[in-house]
Amino acid sequence: MDSIPGSHRHHTVSDRSDSSKGKPARRNRGGRKTGTHQGKQTEPVKPTKNLSRTMSSESLDSGYESPGSPTLQDSLSRFGSIGTTAPANQITRTLPFDIEKLALDEVSPVHCSDTVELLPVMGPDGKATSLIFKTLPPSLDDDENKQAWAWKTIENESHVFASVPEDPKLVKSYGVQNINGRKGLLLERIQGPSLEQRFKELRTLYLDGQLTRSEYMCANKLLTKQAAQCLKHLQDAGFMHGDFKPDNLLYDTTQNRLRLIDLGTSTRFDEVASPGHELYADPAAVSFKVMDKRRFQPMPPDDREVMTDELREKLPRGAQSDPKMDVYGLGQMAYIQGFTQGEETQMFTMGADLGSFRSGAEYRIHYLYTQMPDRYRDFDVLPAFSHDFPKKELDTAMALTRKAMEIGGDYYSFINSTLSPLRDKRATIDEVLDSSFLKLNKHEMKKAERVLRTSSEKFQALKASAQQQELVQLMKNNPGFRPQKG
Repeated sequence: MDSIPGSHRHHTVSDRSDSSKGKPARRNRGGRKTGTHQGKQTEPVKPTKNLSRTMSSESLDSGYESPGSPTLQDSLSRFGSIGTTAPANQITRTLPFDIEKLALDEVSPVHCSDTVELLPVMGPDGKATSLIFKTLPPSLDDDENKQAWAWKTIENESHVFASVPEDPKLVKSYGVQNINGRKGLLLERIQGPSLEQRFKELRTLYLDGQLTRSEYMCANKLLTKQAAQCLKHLQDAGFMHGDFKPDNLLYDTTQNRLRLIDLGTSTRFDEVASPGHELYADPAAVSFKVMDKRRFQPMPPDDREVMTDELREKLPRGAQSDPKMDVYGLGQMAYIQGFTQGEETQMFTMGADLGSFRSGAEYRIHYLYTQMPDRYRDFDVLPAFSHDFPKKELDTAMALTRKAMEIGGDYYSFINSTLSPLRDKRATIDEVLDSSFLKLNKHEMKKAERVLRTSSEKFQALKASAQQQELVQLMKNNPGFRPQKG
C-alpha cells in the first residue's frame, strides 16, 4: 500500500471478514485438492508438514482491543505506576582487570549514533584491549528527555545481562562502570563481522558462481542454526530479544560461531514488549508499536513495565512479550538468503511494496496487518494448494512457493512455520531447532565450516577485483585521469 490513512484507525484481524464483501468468510479445511481457480490451471505442489501444531483459523492475535482506542488513552500514561517485576537472580561477575587503569579512546569510536556511542577501551600501556564501552554520545547532553530514554535502554541491557547465565552464545558483560568520568556498559569486544555481512558475502559469492547451491545452503543453514541457538539461550533464561536481526549477531572469528549482542530492547515474558526493527519484529508487535501513544511521552517509566492483568485485557497481543516474536526474525533471515537474487535484499513484508521508503515501513506493515487479508488466516505464507486462493495474489504466491520448493521441501516448511503473521501459527524456538531444515550431517557440516572459513577472504578478493576493473574502465573513459597514490 502506498498510502496510509491519516487517522491510522486500528482494525483488529477479527474485524475483517468476507461477509463485508457479500460472501462468507473462507476457512482452511483439510482435504483440499489442487485444481483450477476460476479457469486458471495451477501447478500442483507437494505439501510438507508444518513445524508448529495445527491451529484454528481464528487466531488469538486479534482478540484484544487496540491501544489506539480513545477509551484507553488515559490509562496508558508513561507516568502512571506500573509496578516492578520480582527481583531476578542477579549473576555477579568478577572483573578480570583493574577498572581504574582503563581508559577510553574517545577520538576513534567504533560506532556512534544519536542515542549510543561505542568506544574502544585502552589498557595501562595505551593499547586497545578486548573490551568496548557502550555509553551515551555527547550530543545528548542538552536533551534531557532523549538522554533519559537512551540511558534507560543501557540500564535495561545491563539488567538482562546480569540475569542471563554466561555462555559463548552471548557477548560477555561486566556491568555498568565509570571510565574517564563517563558512565556506561562495559562489554567484551568480539572480533569478527556481523551476520548481515556474512550473509552478504555468501550471497555475493553464490551469485558470482564461486559457491555451489549446496555449499551456499549448507553455510546458511549452519549460520541460521547458530542464530537459533543464541536465541534459545536467551529464551531459556526467560527473556525475548526484541530486536533479533542479523546486525545484532556477530560472527566471532576466534570461536567460529555467532554470538548475540545488543539486549537493550530485551524484556521478560511477563513484561510489555519493546519491538525493534520493523522488518524483523512480527507484524503484531509492529502494529502495537505504531499505535502505542505512550512512546511519545517525554520521559521513560521509573520501573520495568510489567504486563499486568489489567494491561493484558486492554492491550493487543502485539504488546505482550512472546518467545515467538523473535522466531519471526529468524524466519526473515532464512527468507532473505533463499529469495535474494541481487543487490537489493528480498524480504517478507506481507505483500507491502516498501520500495526505497524504509522510513515508513512500520506504518505500511501496520496498515497491512490491521487490514489483514484472508490468505494469512486461511493459508500458509507460501501456499501448497491453489484451491480457493485469492486470485489477485495467486500467481505471485505460487511462484514464491515453487522457488522455495526448488531449494527444498524442508526450506519451504521452515519459512511457513517461522514467518506466519499470526503467532498461533508460528513455530517455537524448540520446534525450529528440531526442524529438518537445520539438520546437517557430518559431510554437510564440514562443507559449511569450510565455506565459512574461506568466504570472507574470497569476498574481499572479489571486491578488490571489481574495484580494479572499475578503475581500469574509468581510466579508459578518461585518458587524462590518474589515480592518487595511497
